[in-house]
Amino acid sequence: MNNTQNSKILIITGSAALFGGVQHWLSYLYPGLKSKGLDVCVGVVEGPNFNKPEPFINEFKYENWTIIKCLTCTPEGRARAVMKALLAQNPDLVLGVNIADTYEGCLRARTKGWHGKVAMTLHGIEADYYDDIKRTKHVLDAVVCTNRLTCKIVEDVAAFEKSKIFYAPYGVLIPDSPNALATISKKKEIVVAYSGRLEQSQKRIHDLLKIFNKLDEKNVSYKLLIAGSGPEEIQLRNAFKTHIQKGKVKFLGKLVPTELGEKLYLQADILIITSLWETGPIVAWEAMAHGCVVVSSEYIGSKAENALIHKRNCMKFPIGDTKKAAEVIEALFDTPELFVRLNSEGLKLVNNRYSRSKSIEAWINVIDKLLDLPPNKALTEKYWRHIPQGRLDKFLGCSLAETVRLILVKKFMSKGPGSEWPHAYSKIPPYSEQFFSEVSQIENQLENEHKCDE
Repeated sequence: MNNTQNSKILIITGSAALFGGVQHWLSYLYPGLKSKGLDVCVGVVEGPNFNKPEPFINEFKYENWTIIKCLTCTPEGRARAVMKALLAQNPDLVLGVNIADTYEGCLRARTKGWHGKVAMTLHGIEADYYDDIKRTKHVLDAVVCTNRLTCKIVEDVAAFEKSKIFYAPYGVLIPDSPNALATISKKKEIVVAYSGRLEQSQKRIHDLLKIFNKLDEKNVSYKLLIAGSGPEEIQLRNAFKTHIQKGKVKFLGKLVPTELGEKLYLQADILIITSLWETGPIVAWEAMAHGCVVVSSEYIGSKAENALIHKRNCMKFPIGDTKKAAEVIEALFDTPELFVRLNSEGLKLVNNRYSRSKSIEAWINVIDKLLDLPPNKALTEKYWRHIPQGRLDKFLGCSLAETVRLILVKKFMSKGPGSEWPHAYSKIPPYSEQFFSEVSQIENQLENEHKCDE
């Protein structure tokens, strides 16, 4: 049964980040779903200081969008704003994208007569997301994951029903003419690209300096192109100051998805990934599609996905092993035939599994199944109690206090995008040791199952 034709989808997302992987994913998913006959609207959250919808909407050219505005920055205000948007749009399906208040808003809309479905789209491997799933599972109709490991974590750690967990991978545009540099045998230097957020906790960005210092010790001639920005950018630029002066390292700043091909991938031979975890990453599939060879850490999420295979279609090294990373880059420089083979196999992988058409097809299938699910019976139960945000809440209660704030046009001064519109409500640290210990065990189990299948 195909339920997707003419169905209305509301995708609720943040507006603070313009160039991250999630924004890149949404930039192709939106037109892809519309091309299949769905009525798609992007709900973009707005706050007083950090979440500004206009640059986001202008960058990605969304034809159909609505602003979900909350100036008080309170949980009560955000839940009301989401509920109001749902009642105005009346979608058949809501897809939440890293906006925690989506689910309280959906629950409230159901008490007002809205009968649509709601799914969380999961783009991270951080403990607080999975704790939120556990606490909101009576509201959620489904969770849609972009990685095989995250599907299993949702089932095992968040105790979510397996039949309501779906997989739909990221996809990338495959150019008509991939990088013509299919060999590096005649090159005097190897060009390495990094693309992503410049931060340490997930991306382990400071491993780059150690890797390229080791290449200097080996007298390997290289150029490193760094695309992206983030909280560690100034520190990283300072660390690479001498390299920059020598012309070995160049920072390209933020690049929009349409610029990455020409300004980064087509200029490079290799893409380097140093991450602790990834649910794609999109940059790996993009690089392969453009003819780059991927050199990657064995990031959490890579084993279960069973896509990046060492010496088959990429080169890998243990997380944080900067010596090994330098060695595999040097091996590619010294072994042109290996480079050519990995280049070819990487392109095959993307064509077979991670093209945009494959991703959109997977999402259409998932949405069809979501729309066919039985109605959610959870109508009135609230999944957490709102914590008083100030004296008004304590004296009047959260609901009445929010009404007073709106009358007085009283705004909270938020500390960052996440305090205006949080990604998660859980107080569990995203990088909880216990969580990552569980995740590692789950991934090892899945890897062993892959080996048995082979």
